[in-house]
Amino acid sequence: ILEQIIKRDLNDSTRSLAPLKPADDAVIIDSSHLSVEDVVKIIISQISTVN
Repeated sequence: ILEQIIKRDLNDSTRSLAPLKPADDAVIIDSSHLSVEDVVKIIISQISTVN
């Protein structure tokens, strides 16, 4: 299954028509080792910075 997901993601991100990729001004949050609460704090902090 993991191999299929990796292949799908590669196809989605490299296709010529409407590739799936983050917006140029996107904020990427690596939540791999964060709690939901920590992610929310980061999001709120980013929103406050922009506003």
